Amino acid sequence: MVLSRVLSVSANLISLVLVARILGADTFGKYTFIMAYLNIATSLADLGTTSVLARDLAREKDNSPDLYMGNFLYLRGTITLIATALALAMIPLSKPELLWPLLLCSLAIPVIASRFFDPVFQVFGKPQYSVYASLSYCVSLLAVSVVVLVWLELELLHFLAGWIACNLIYSVVAFRLSNRLVRPRFEIHWKTVKSIALLAAPLGVGALFSIINTRADVFMLSYLRTMQEVGYYSAGYKLLDLGSIMAITLLWPLIPILSRQLKDQPTSGKKTAQSVMELSALVCFPLAVITPYLASPVIHILYGEEYAESSKILGIFGVVFVILVYCLIGAMINISAGKVKHAYWNTALAVIVNIFLNFLLIPRFGIVGAAYATVASHVCMLIVQHAYVMKNVGNLFKPKFWFKIIGINLVMYLVLYLGTTDENIFLIPIVLGSYLVLVYLLRLMPEIPSRRRRLHGSEIR
Repeated sequence: MVLSRVLSVSANLISLVLVARILGADTFGKYTFIMAYLNIATSLADLGTTSVLARDLAREKDNSPDLYMGNFLYLRGTITLIATALALAMIPLSKPELLWPLLLCSLAIPVIASRFFDPVFQVFGKPQYSVYASLSYCVSLLAVSVVVLVWLELELLHFLAGWIACNLIYSVVAFRLSNRLVRPRFEIHWKTVKSIALLAAPLGVGALFSIINTRADVFMLSYLRTMQEVGYYSAGYKLLDLGSIMAITLLWPLIPILSRQLKDQPTSGKKTAQSVMELSALVCFPLAVITPYLASPVIHILYGEEYAESSKILGIFGVVFVILVYCLIGAMINISAGKVKHAYWNTALAVIVNIFLNFLLIPRFGIVGAAYATVASHVCMLIVQHAYVMKNVGNLFKPKFWFKIIGINLVMYLVLYLGTTDENIFLIPIVLGSYLVLVYLLRLMPEIPSRRRRLHGSEIR
């Protein structure tokens, strides 16, 4: 599962960099505007059903998974058609030069929104199928990127058509592999449809508001400033997107495991959740500290000198990444506990905060103002998510651990930003090596329950 997502992320990053470098900042701004538009549409098409699929298939695996899968596809197909119709209806509100790309991509939403097969592969013990499907997408996307952008030097519309074809290849391969594990039985069972919809709806609404929250700055920059600034902003934000995809890849497979633990062994489930939070801190905190230090060389290597402005916001997005990871952890724990109704208003509140601050900050501060608005909106989501974690599961914070980890990272920050006047990338491995030594000496590595221990209780039963 992780390997398949790494492959997809790598292929997407390469194609993204090629679009940015070859087509320029202005066209890259248009490209990211279109992707933001599609992100919202595909989030509406999903409406929380993929997260529910992972949870429910783990419970229905030994009962009637074929009936469940058939009803899932009925519901998912209906929602996708509604999302496609709404996306088409919104096109006249966009800028005229984006008409044909948006029309093409909107008609392709049923294909683009078909990435819900990974939970099937996970639950039925065939994670290699996910790799096969991802490889078909990655190889085709890399071929399209090189041929369309590098060799033929065609326009954005042609690249988007090729990208849609790559998604179609993935959908066909993934569906055929999924059928080997569970062949859907298309008999409408309203109780099953209702149960999926009731659990998915709050998650879906929350995810929809969340994606609007993360894409609002792109839309507002395009109307309040220029497409070129959208390109600069998106060059940094796309790296945050890739990081969030990797975080979801690592965290979401834990939902079936944590669901069983919180149901059958609450103490063990709480310990697992606590370990996930602490391990995430060990990885994410130092990443946020070093990101501003490496912002300029990273942007220069990936995108070129034209995108130098993007380095101003990459350090801010390092902080956003940490906040985002803990929002995802909170969502994962609450989903596993079956407590998701707060998602209706939590992400809506974040959207309101983000849009309000964007209106205030973008006209004056441009992309930096948009980045700070993103920080504030994610902090709102974080506070609410973990308030509900404490209510549903209990307090997962051990003060001793958090004081130590924050202290170590504060020392790293002082060494990097106050100890030298010139940035020296060779200082990074020294600082990170010292960090690992301190983590070991202070015994900050959390206990990770082994798979055998996690399943031991259920095996006895």
